[in-house]
Formats: sequence, C-alpha cells, structure tokens
Amino acid sequence: MGKLRGFFIEFNNEQDVYNAGDTISGNVVIDLTEDKALSGISMHYVGKASVSWTEEESRGKQKILIYYSALESYFDDHHFIWGEDPRRNPASSDKKLKLPAGIHRFPFSYTLPQKPMPCSFEGELGNVRYSIKAIIERPWKYHHSTKKLFSVGGVPYDLNKEHHALTPIRCEDHKTVCCLCCATGPISLSASTDRKAYVPGESVSISAFLENNSNRNIHSTEAELIQSVTYIAYRGGHYGVRHSRTISHVVTSLKSEGCDRGGTVTWNDKKFKLPPTPPTGLHGCYFININYFIKFTADVVATPFDMDLMLPIVIGNIPLHCLYREEELTSTPSDAGFPRPTYKHVYSGSAEVHDKDDDEYMYGDRHFAPVYSYYDWHDMVTQLTSKK
Repeated sequence: MGKLRGFFIEFNNEQDVYNAGDTISGNVVIDLTEDKALSGISMHYVGKASVSWTEEESRGKQKILIYYSALESYFDDHHFIWGEDPRRNPASSDKKLKLPAGIHRFPFSYTLPQKPMPCSFEGELGNVRYSIKAIIERPWKYHHSTKKLFSVGGVPYDLNKEHHALTPIRCEDHKTVCCLCCATGPISLSASTDRKAYVPGESVSISAFLENNSNRNIHSTEAELIQSVTYIAYRGGHYGVRHSRTISHVVTSLKSEGCDRGGTVTWNDKKFKLPPTPPTGLHGCYFININYFIKFTADVVATPFDMDLMLPIVIGNIPLHCLYREEELTSTPSDAGFPRPTYKHVYSGSAEVHDKDDDEYMYGDRHFAPVYSYYDWHDMVTQLTSKK
C-alpha cells in the first residue's frame, strides 16, 4: 500500500484470555518506506454482540427480503495516542503532521470494564467480539486501519453451583417400523450419560441398550454432541417485534455397530472427550443462547425413520471439585487446590471476522478463533505424579 509497508498491533505479555478488569497494553507499529502526512493516530476499543439474518416474506405475488438484527455493546471507547483529538479541538482535524520514514512504535493501554461480559463467540448468525483497532487519521483522504481481536473469558460457569450436576441423564423410546399394512415388532432404545455437567477436556460416558424386534437391520448406532445456538433479533433492526432462530451443529461424535433383526446392541460407558467449546447459556449476552445435547441415533436400514434420543447436558468452565482426589492435585498453583485450565482454540477453527466498518484497506486480523478453557485432567495428574 505505497508508503505504508507494515501496520499492526502488538500486545505486551500477550495472554490467551482476558477478563473484566484486565489491562491490555502494547504498541501500534507503523513501518513507512517514506515520510507520510497524517493528523494523528487513534485507538478504538470495542466489545459487542451482534446478530443478523434475512428472511423472505411474501407480499401478494412479490417476495421481499426482511432484515433482522440486534446489537449489544459492552464497551466502545476512543482515544488518540499521537496527535490531537479533533473532538476536543475541531481545528486540529485540518492540521497535518509528518511521520518520517522508518519503523515507529506508539504505546497504548486500555483497561477492560469491571462488569459481566460474555465470552468470545463466533456463530453462523451472530458473534461476540472483542477488538482493538488503530487508525491512521487522514480527514482529507481515506484512513488506514489495523485490527487485532482477543478472547475474553466471560462470566464463569461454575458447575459446583449447578443443580443435579452429578445426576445421570436418561431417555428411552420405542418405535414400530411399518411397511404399508405390515407392522413388525418394536425397536426399543434407551441411553444415558454418567452425569449432567462437564467441562471441556472431560469425557462423557454413554451407556445404551437397543433391542431390535423389527424386521429391519440396524445399520449403526451413534452418539453426537450437538451445540444448539438460539439467536434473537428484531425485525428491521428496531426494538419491537422479536424473532428467534436456532442453528444446531455436530461438535463431535462416536459411532459403533448396529445389529441384525432380532438382535441387540449394548454400549457400556463408551466415552468421547469434549473439545474446547463456549459454556452453556453464553451468560452475559442477551441475544445469543447456547445449549448442548447428546443425540443418540439408531440408523434403521431402508427407512428414513431413524430413532433419536436427545439427552441435555451442561458444559461449564469451572469443574466439579468433588470428582477429583485433591491430594493428586494440590501441588499445582491454584487457589482451591485444583489445576488452572489450559486454553485451546474452539473446535470449529477460525472464522472470518469482517465487520461492517472494515474496509478493503484494513490491515490486521481477518480471521479469528476464540480460545476456551480446557481441562486435560489425565495429563495433569500424570505430570504431577511423575514429579513425586
């Protein structure tokens, strides 16, 4: 981009996750091949949730597109780190400053508000994003900008406060597969989890029993972790008529064999590990809500009518202390004698993070993957016992 060879934001002592009240500091780095005129360098600190989608609606013979949106702001602050803020002195906007060729570092510091904020989240119809943008101000021409996103840990979801957290979740169903006027015996299915509440990194134990009294084979049985996200927005973007849409995704799955007609299938505590995910509820955000289910499916051959059981579970980010022997874990440096989590990128990978006010001249992050707490208890205990 001509004179501007490099333009980015670097953090001092960058950390995986920031929380309310934390101070983020660093430098805006500008690399110029020759002198550049500008009026100043400003910073824009933003934390917000946004939701949007469109729907077609019939009006007689015509179809029109209806826009739904919602916005929730957690902070939105500006300040200048070099030059004079024209909001304080309007005459300064016409003043040209010269930044000589070379590499320049401009320090900045910002303290996140001390209030409940949701964790970072990237979804199909909405997101919760936290970003810092640096802007080379040039009122007589287009601005240059660069953006850096960061993860916020959000409102803690403490499983020790969850009612019935240790109670297994169980469901059962019976289905008769019919072919025209010929009915056969039922397919009976029951499934359960070892408990209700988990943190990422823990394993869900699934038990199930299927009895096939039909004349159809069962191709396979499968357990899937489903993330169900409900988005709320307003018609036309104005507060008034509220609508919601729910999008579900498979996070991870475990597949096993089925059985022939007259046969049975048994799952005895089959496990799959929960990957890094945001907690249930996305607490602190009004317009996005997250729920999790274990979906257990029996795939019935030659019919679209499979058997599905939905087992609701809770995913938090503070684990149940009663499940672990404290003497194994007390050598770790945590307040309650339990390990602090590691942090890993969300299971789905990075998402495009182009906002409405980002232009084609913007530098910095164009893709971003939030990170979430992750408890690999087996590795933690192994490391601790190997040191003894």
